Amino acid sequence: MKKLYSRSLFLLVLFFGFDIGNSFAQGTQIPLPPQTSAYTGNVRGLWFTAPIDMVITGLRVPASANPGPQNIHMMRFSAAPPAFPSSTTNYTTLAYINQAPNGVIQSVSIPVAAGDIIGILGQSGTGTTAQTSYGPSGPYMSNIDGIPTELRRLLYQGPITAGPAVAVSEELNGSLGRMEVFWEHPITAPNDVGIESIDSPSVFCPGMHNVVATIRNFGTNVVDSATIHWTVDGISQPSINYVGTLDTLNGTGMNTAQVTLGNYNFSTNNPYNVTAWTSNPNGVADTVTGNDTTIEIVQSNLPPPSNIMLTAVQGTQATLSWSGGSANSWLWAIFPAGSPLVGPGTPSATNSVTVTNLVSESAYDFYVREVCPTGDTSLWAGPFFFITPFECPPNSYCFLTGGNTGRNGPDQTQLNTVYSGTNLAGNVTSINGVQQWTLPSSGLYEITAFGAQK
Repeated sequence: MKKLYSRSLFLLVLFFGFDIGNSFAQGTQIPLPPQTSAYTGNVRGLWFTAPIDMVITGLRVPASANPGPQNIHMMRFSAAPPAFPSSTTNYTTLAYINQAPNGVIQSVSIPVAAGDIIGILGQSGTGTTAQTSYGPSGPYMSNIDGIPTELRRLLYQGPITAGPAVAVSEELNGSLGRMEVFWEHPITAPNDVGIESIDSPSVFCPGMHNVVATIRNFGTNVVDSATIHWTVDGISQPSINYVGTLDTLNGTGMNTAQVTLGNYNFSTNNPYNVTAWTSNPNGVADTVTGNDTTIEIVQSNLPPPSNIMLTAVQGTQATLSWSGGSANSWLWAIFPAGSPLVGPGTPSATNSVTVTNLVSESAYDFYVREVCPTGDTSLWAGPFFFITPFECPPNSYCFLTGGNTGRNGPDQTQLNTVYSGTNLAGNVTSINGVQQWTLPSSGLYEITAFGAQK
């Protein structure tokens, strides 16, 4: 899902990488430590808990990171991000800026309430060579409006040059990803409601889907009603009248509400421009209109499956499982390790497959991707590498080490365990580590030995 989000004038940055003017990006920068190095590849950044109500007005990847274009992903968490290697997707994207001019402050207008947990990732450049500006290791004590504010390291194990981060983590002792963040005090008015985000559709296949948005009360009066308007690709959709209670920005009650605007047939995998805005809070004119509108570009697509696991493996077969999205149909492929990925793959209606006819003690690469009913697919996940274990051929007697390594062979207890359930059970004796076995019958035997190392 390539999901691009903006507020009002910010759309040009997302589409074309244009700068919409430094004059729009006014405010105070959150202090940062000096750069210590530039990190290449996976994106890094910072997160903090806002100590006051504020409006983020500008974002910039430090020009010292890399001379290439800027890529920025800003998000609001529902809880502090977990420590790596755990990760979370429990956040709302507030802004995603792709390939913007280097060194130019990118103007935004994003209200933030005291207590909001905000994360910002940023890197300059293209592809896997993009770079993050690194500061010193460990949390950095900065300040917002003179209030001590701790900046902590945020990370995503991938670049954001082609799309927003998928799952993020914090790391207490790693180098801080430096991001320049500019803010202002909010302009308040008695009756002020706006669209905070367009929440869905997000990850989806082409077809009919509900359009859901979150509205927020930014004013000093409690709001009990508002009108919400929306368009898709500039075509007006039926407005709705919201009726409910939205507390003030600093009140003790909820000041946001999620609202289903209606449904729309996103019939192709082309990008769609979804715009939503509010009017008439409490039945009167909204005097602060800069926070009314949100624009989001949504496009059907599926993320690659994740969490590929080897759930069972024998010498000639293996069972693998994975986590997927909403389509519930997959294609998988398996090749000898190091071989190129070719062909469309084999269909599967479940997120688990048992692969047969493998060769014991061999290395394999496994791939899987998700499929929409319309035929759209995600990118391949993989290669997932695994090795099949030794398996005794039929009509053979296979002698093992019992887990021992080095010069000494297994004792009797180890032999009893390793041969339990086999045709050697109870028939092999350990004599000072040497295995003794009596031939069951006369005949011609072929002896093969392998696996020993100096």
